Amino acid sequence: MPAGGLGRGGARLVYYERGAAWVRDEPRQAIRRNLDTTDRIFCNSRAASRMLALKFDVPGTRCSVIYNPLRLAVQTMHPAPSVERFRIGMAGRMVPVKGMVIGLHALRMLLDRGAPVELEIAGTGPEGAMLRDTARRLGLGQAVMFRGVVKEMAAFYRGIDVFLCPSLREPLGNVAVEAGAAGCPVVCTAVDGLPEVVADGVTGICIRPTLAAADYFLMGVHKHALPSLVYDPGSDALRAPLALTPESVAAAVAERRSGCLLQEVD
Repeated sequence: MPAGGLGRGGARLVYYERGAAWVRDEPRQAIRRNLDTTDRIFCNSRAASRMLALKFDVPGTRCSVIYNPLRLAVQTMHPAPSVERFRIGMAGRMVPVKGMVIGLHALRMLLDRGAPVELEIAGTGPEGAMLRDTARRLGLGQAVMFRGVVKEMAAFYRGIDVFLCPSLREPLGNVAVEAGAAGCPVVCTAVDGLPEVVADGVTGICIRPTLAAADYFLMGVHKHALPSLVYDPGSDALRAPLALTPESVAAAVAERRSGCLLQEVD
């Protein structure tokens, strides 16, 4: 958050909100005073602007929304879903707020129903060991692949049939933007800025989260690092973070695989 006052040499202060407001727990009035002395406020989504308004009483008229730019290094043509093996992808930092463990449980459900699916995960982080242990405990075997750091993300997106973003908090969701730019449909949480990226029922599916944090932690997730509040676009209000249920994710992926809802992205 901005410190307030003029910068060195009387320079004007500009603040860019792209996630700090979700996790800062200092006294609200102190942060509000700092924001009041900032000359210009930019936000990377409407959700970020609403977070400042609802959490710190910053008028929306003071905020300009500028979505994160994307330097296109991906091909927009995306292959049709495989009829033999349906490929799900996840990517990002392996931290509790990203909800990656939900994808593993959803994969187990799909396999139990006889669906020919597999999951590729790109990324590293402190939850990596827990995710691998969960995959072994669920008996996922070769149906899940941990790819680690992937340098050619364009090829990653082109190699999957649907991208899963089950985050509990996501001010915008760069990975969802990248997947869409590659022509890959996205299944995501209807939280914060993700519904601004994914057109529900057209370029992906936005699922309303309903799983309480206490039940989410039972999946083996470490109990720290979740924000106290997130933005709910449906009610235009702040609430405690909720997770997607594995059942809802499995149903959305199955719906995508059947082709009942989504259109292929040109």
